[in-house]
Amino acid sequence: MIFSNIHNFALLAPWKTASNTLNLRLGHLNESPYSAIHDFNEHLLRIAHQHITYLEFLGLPESRCDPTVGAFVRNPYDRAYSGFMQLRWDIGVLPQADFRLPWVRESVLEHMERLAVQIRAADGDFDTWFASVREDQIYAIGSGSSFGLYPCHYWTGTGGNKQIAFVGKVEDYESDLQRFCDLVGVTQRNQTQSANVRFSEQAGAAEHQYRYADRMSPASIDKINALFDRDFELFDYQRLGAGSRNTQASAWGKLGFDGSTRT
Repeated sequence: MIFSNIHNFALLAPWKTASNTLNLRLGHLNESPYSAIHDFNEHLLRIAHQHITYLEFLGLPESRCDPTVGAFVRNPYDRAYSGFMQLRWDIGVLPQADFRLPWVRESVLEHMERLAVQIRAADGDFDTWFASVREDQIYAIGSGSSFGLYPCHYWTGTGGNKQIAFVGKVEDYESDLQRFCDLVGVTQRNQTQSANVRFSEQAGAAEHQYRYADRMSPASIDKINALFDRDFELFDYQRLGAGSRNTQASAWGKLGFDGSTRT
């Protein structure tokens, strides 16, 4: 979350929606008192990090000044695949993170090891891994502190409804981020730079909107369609039909932003 008391806005950060680039561009405005990495939040009474949801934001004192709240969303196919790659990365680097509290470190690493078991059992294959992902991992906030593949609408409102003032799309990142800046009256820094692009070599050469969908089996496509049904409806993302995903995707045109791979 990026919070500015001076400009009275909060920009929430769903997992895998270019939040590192948001911090690169708008971090100079951030007055949030909360840690970006795992820490115990005394207002939420749980281990939390920068990816708190809208409902959780309402539990923070910063929500009481009635800020303009925004969030970026991303199509469920790319979020799921990017989340898979992120977990593979985190398994190796999270043990070196600088946790403030030893017991938080112990809890986070214990949970990460359970996620690592899923990853190792899949032997590097997305479809095998996603078949093992349970509904509670997708829907239950707080069930794990290191896996945040909740539906994007958890950041844009409550009860499956849109309640925040601004929703941008990663697929239209540059224009939508500028639209948010105009809304709250702020200026970006490092406007030509992007962060967290370490997976760019894995993105392939897809020229359609959904960059990773052609790497998924029909079963994975169907499961994503079902688990993230409300995201498709609320944010006007077109579902791929299992078995015909490549044909459909090729007709959707090129990305609407600078084309770099944000994971």
